[in-house]
Amino acid sequence: FMAWSSITKKFLEKLNTAAMSHRTLQVVTWLGRVGGVARGTIFVTAGVFLIIAAAEVKPQQAKGIDSALRALTRTPLGPWLLLVVAIGLVLFGAFSCCEARWRKVQPGHSSPRADGPTDGPADGPPDGPADAQPSR
Repeated sequence: FMAWSSITKKFLEKLNTAAMSHRTLQVVTWLGRVGGVARGTIFVTAGVFLIIAAAEVKPQQAKGIDSALRALTRTPLGPWLLLVVAIGLVLFGAFSCCEARWRKVQPGHSSPRADGPTDGPADGPPDGPADAQPSR
């Protein structure tokens, strides 16, 4: 999904592209596409290891991202492939900085936090009028 979203440039829908110059938009788009594909490639590689481990009922074969990257080094193009993925991840990091700068944010809205309720208008109106008395 991440790689497809990057290829189709769907990530641009979440960015305030109107605030960018034409050149900035080109750079951000390129960073998002290349970096997103690199990130997606790593997750797909790790996912393949999980599927193989599940299919063979050998949970010890399940590998995380670090093992997936090590597995890439054992291929014929291993070191070069790892270098390409590393550069892609650096580009994704640069895109993440751009995303933080130009992300569309709704004024007055905050995202819910896992550790408790949020403050402000995003919580919605109170349950009733402010001067209402509790029923007896």
